[in-house]
Amino acid sequence: MSDTQSAGRLADLAELERRYGGTFTGADREQAEAALDDASAIVRAYGNPSWGAVVDGRPRPVPAAVKAIVLAVAERRVRNPEGFVSESAGEYSYRMPEQGAVGGSLSKGEQLLIERLSGRSALRSLETVRAVALTDRCAGYPYPDPSDQRGLV
Repeated sequence: MSDTQSAGRLADLAELERRYGGTFTGADREQAEAALDDASAIVRAYGNPSWGAVVDGRPRPVPAAVKAIVLAVAERRVRNPEGFVSESAGEYSYRMPEQGAVGGSLSKGEQLLIERLSGRSALRSLETVRAVALTDRCAGYPYPDPSDQRGLV
């Protein structure tokens, strides 16, 4: 029997700070940690729920591309928590790329990559079960005997 612990974050705060280019303190730190938690949960939902889980004292591997996506999602969330695409004040106007407005969600490309890395996009076969019992007995079709009620059931 294996001892499994729930999986934590797929990336850590220090990695997010390196991408962000600064350190998080106080409320910003809490927001960044929440963004990493949310991004990790979202990525696991699209990919493999066991990524990063600790089994028998060892963490399950997390693909580098998955970690990069978690960090990208968390960084977008920290940089643009409201998901704004543009803002203006007087003559000043700023427009963010549409990708920046995705916020804490995954882009379609990120979703497809995560599904591919988890093996969810592979071709699969599905076993089917026939719900009809096959017998040698005539079921009455196509010409039921009027005196035999089995064919009319």
